[in-house]
Amino acid sequence: MAFVPSRKNTEIPKASQEVYKRDALAAQRRHREAIATMRAAIDNKWGRIQNGSWSNKRPTYPHIVANLKRAQLDDERAHDIENENFKLLEKLSKILERSQDPTQGTREWGNAVRLTATQVPVIDHCVPANTTTFGAAIEAGSLNFGQRVLQQTEIVMENHKLVKRIQQCKPTYDRRKQLQDAKERERWLINRAIANRPLDGGGRPPPPTLFSAAKGVARARPHSAAATLERPRLLAKVERRPSEQARRSSNDASVLRVLDKLASQRTKIGSLRELREQKELLMEGEYEPPADVRVTMLEASGIVINVTTSARCAPPSKVDEILVLVHGGLFMSGSPRTCQHLASKLCDELNVPVATPVMRLAPEHPFPAALEDLQAAYGYLATYGIDPTRAAPPPSKLGVFAESSGGNLAALLIQARLNAGEPLPCCIFMSSPWLDLSCSGGSFMINEPYDLMMRKDRMLGIAKAYLASACDPSDPMCSPLRKPSEGTDTPLFAFPPTLIHVDKNELLLDDAITFCELAKRAGTDAQYVEFDQVLHGWHTYFPMMPQAMLHLREAVHFIRDHLTPSRPYLDALAEVRGEDDEYE
Repeated sequence: MAFVPSRKNTEIPKASQEVYKRDALAAQRRHREAIATMRAAIDNKWGRIQNGSWSNKRPTYPHIVANLKRAQLDDERAHDIENENFKLLEKLSKILERSQDPTQGTREWGNAVRLTATQVPVIDHCVPANTTTFGAAIEAGSLNFGQRVLQQTEIVMENHKLVKRIQQCKPTYDRRKQLQDAKERERWLINRAIANRPLDGGGRPPPPTLFSAAKGVARARPHSAAATLERPRLLAKVERRPSEQARRSSNDASVLRVLDKLASQRTKIGSLRELREQKELLMEGEYEPPADVRVTMLEASGIVINVTTSARCAPPSKVDEILVLVHGGLFMSGSPRTCQHLASKLCDELNVPVATPVMRLAPEHPFPAALEDLQAAYGYLATYGIDPTRAAPPPSKLGVFAESSGGNLAALLIQARLNAGEPLPCCIFMSSPWLDLSCSGGSFMINEPYDLMMRKDRMLGIAKAYLASACDPSDPMCSPLRKPSEGTDTPLFAFPPTLIHVDKNELLLDDAITFCELAKRAGTDAQYVEFDQVLHGWHTYFPMMPQAMLHLREAVHFIRDHLTPSRPYLDALAEVRGEDDEYE
């Protein structure tokens, strides 16, 4: 154990204990500050603020980038791979250079054994033991070769028997019936192509093809018939309908008469002006109104209104009910003259004045010109009635009868009055209304091969010309079927009692169904009725179609029940439907 001397009195002498303590604390403080502010000799930080500026410094690792050992290993590995590839190529070249005959340089010794040039026996795997050819090199066969040959022979025999049975089988389809059905479908599709052929600017279209409704004889054939016939069927739901439409009933004959007349007038059309003139002349002479029915013109704030009255109607100063007729024509044609026969019939049935406003047409007057005309005319009728002196009190009830594109304008009119809090009509009847200009309903795809008058592409073109970039076709401002904008307190589908008639085979079927669903959710007494073997807006053809007369009377009783209630609507409707035998 080492000797450790004891140490005593090792304390440093201090002149002043307080001064020493102060100096010690100051030294300790400086030491701590130095530790807190010390930095590394190598700054390997980046992406931070230093001296008031952002540092974009990035770390570098030269020892990783220039890894000489790894480069050496990679070079050695590549050298080994190159040597192996060279050896492989050398072997392949030797294989390709040598003879393909495995018996070359050998001779047969017997029992599938050969001798090389040095008399070394080699088992010959390429020559069967039962070969009779000297030096033959035949590929060895499999052990089940005979079984596979038998199976292949059986398969060939079964195929021959199957082909023989197919050739001897009698057909299960009647060729004559197929040809008859094809002719019937061709007649329907050609009539549809004629009724919907787009107009070329300026020139007249070539003479169309039309199959006669009475004899089924082809008078001509349009250039678009082949393309129409090649259109594929879309869904299994509509594959059952051609057999129904091929039935030769009285309803079919009346529909074909209307299509024949439309097609005959189509050949005379070369411009939009001629189209409008032909539509005005279409139904003239088909219906003879009663002698007491007269037509007068009323000017209302720059809007011309055709007023149809009769001796059974009240005088203008005492008129209390008015029916507003909104004509169709797909926004580009139509006028009060086009539907004058319909206005006369409604006036004769209801004994109330029928007012048909004159609305501006597209493309000369795009959206919202026609809607503004209808709003101005309806506002005038609701305020002053049909009295030109404006001395009579306003009528208490106004009904609306709209067809085709007129249904769109009538629905927009009611939605605008809902927003403004103005009185609504007492009822509205719509025939085949076009309520969605974007044509997004499912029936535009399903019913397109079966609609005899309308085509989706043609309707989209009409909507584009009618709107003229004023708004999008899916905008609620022009498509009343669309949902109302947010922040609207009044439900835009809270309509007065509504009845819609629509053909179940036309493109606008989904517009009617969707509108009725939305209207019922808003508390509206709305209903739609589907009909078969009719056309788009067939109520205007009531003199030529007996079923149109029957359906028009149903609409008349619906309007009478709300406009001039005299008896329950359901009883009257049952009475009208009981007259079905009269029109069949």
